Amino acid sequence: NRGRSYGDPAAPRTLEVVIDLTCRHCAEQYRPVMEALKPALAAKRVRVVVRHLVRPSQRASGPAAELALAAAAIGEHAGALEILLGVNPEAGEAGMKARLADVLDPAKLDGVLE
Repeated sequence: NRGRSYGDPAAPRTLEVVIDLTCRHCAEQYRPVMEALKPALAAKRVRVVVRHLVRPSQRASGPAAELALAAAAIGEHAGALEILLGVNPEAGEAGMKARLADVLDPAKLDGVLE
């Protein structure tokens, strides 16, 4: 859960959000849900754990999830999600890494992904 958990670990409630980064509906709903939860997160009433769903039918789903998990490992999960949410289902890993350069140094992910 390192890096994919938001809020106080001791919060009385945990909400697990499962998203596929290539899913248009996930991309449309994630930001409003997280925005609505801000007061509860700040008040330490809830913790949110993001789980990444990989759909084999979507070519970019696996690489996108791997990149998000690698970003989480270096403390950059939120920024990576902003870039990767709604990624084209046919996108390639190199293209996604290039897009991530807007929020983090993609070279930092190389050691984590291997």
